[in-house]
Amino acid sequence: MFSNPLERLRADSSAKVPILVGNTENDESLLEVGMSNLTAFLEGTLPRATISPDFVRSLYPGENDTVVISHSLRDLTFKCPVELWSAAIIGRGSNVFRYTYGAVFEDLQIFAGAGAWHGSELGPLFGTFNRSTATQAEITWTNTFQRTIANFIKNPDNSPAINWPKYIAGPSAKTLAKLAYHENVQINNFVESVTSASLDGPCDALWDQFLDLA
Repeated sequence: MFSNPLERLRADSSAKVPILVGNTENDESLLEVGMSNLTAFLEGTLPRATISPDFVRSLYPGENDTVVISHSLRDLTFKCPVELWSAAIIGRGSNVFRYTYGAVFEDLQIFAGAGAWHGSELGPLFGTFNRSTATQAEITWTNTFQRTIANFIKNPDNSPAINWPKYIAGPSAKTLAKLAYHENVQINNFVESVTSASLDGPCDALWDQFLDLA
């Protein structure tokens, strides 16, 4: 894997092909650091930066410091890079279908509260989940998700599903697809298109500056 994917994308040093890219809602749950000291987390993660803990708290209102640390780790490691990569890919003339994955099934929880953990989409995608414990909703979601990915593979320049638009970089366009949130798993309702601002706020306000060094 290249150490500078954003620079390579902007320099047009990668294939010009349509991209389906995203993150899971709880990407960070497998990387939980067990910390509650936000100041120590910021100093350890970005030792050369001076970041106000209160400012970081303001990006995740109503959450305690343990959750703020968890969300900060998710955004800095997963969500914010996807935002930057997506904009760079669009800038070179390729289509992007951006998503955030929210499907949660009890029998796929590898520990309590794991949520839509990093890699949890692979079981439904490849049909490798435990069918003896799967709910009907889980089976339906597998069929929906596999059909959607197959649609993208067959025709990557067109929307892979109903209500899933091509991604437009910027805060106001409702083109970021939330997949299978709130137990919506049917082919006609699993996509909820939202604005980037509704999810990327902390990235735009803080974290992107540490990832975009151009």
